[in-house]
Amino acid sequence: MQGRVKFFNFDRQFGFIEITDGPGGAVLGEWFLHGSHVTGDPVHKGDLVEFWLDDSTSAMDKDRGGWQCVDVKRIASAPRQSWSGGSDEADSGPNGPTIATYH
Repeated sequence: MQGRVKFFNFDRQFGFIEITDGPGGAVLGEWFLHGSHVTGDPVHKGDLVEFWLDDSTSAMDKDRGGWQCVDVKRIASAPRQSWSGGSDEADSGPNGPTIATYH
């Protein structure tokens, strides 16, 4: 399958991938992504990725829906922006952007 990274928190190593009905189309689904299932280059918000869905997760995960993305590979990078207060990501070096948290 292919989708776009909707969100990824590098500190906590989790995020979500969504699939849409074509560019600008309706969201067809959103699935959990754990950082341990990313192969190759790290993923960032907006990246196009290829992945499989797996339902053989723990009992606790099954209570929350059961499906998660595995074997996730970045196939196209999203344009990167420097953080200027208007974006939720900032370029921060070798581990990629960090997520700005507001309390």
